[in-house]
Amino acid sequence: MKSAEKMCLMPGCELRGEIFAKEDGWVGGRFFGTMVVSGRLVLSRSAEVQGILVAGSMDVELGARVQGMCFIGPQGITEWKRYRETRSSE
Repeated sequence: MKSAEKMCLMPGCELRGEIFAKEDGWVGGRFFGTMVVSGRLVLSRSAEVQGILVAGSMDVELGARVQGMCFIGPQGITEWKRYRETRSSE
């Protein structure tokens, strides 16, 4: 596996709950808050997520439950930072 494919948590994460993860980006469990990762994020079919997800790319397996906002793609982190600044100035 190339290092660019590995999932890496980044500053800005504020998570609570149970999280199961593998370095290839696979994530399962029940958690809420903000998850910011560089690279690819794969939500397993057993995942239950409430909050904000920020990732370079994301796959969601059939059965996963996601409630909240997602900022995905090359501009995902930039857009999420802009969103945070807007929310903090309100």
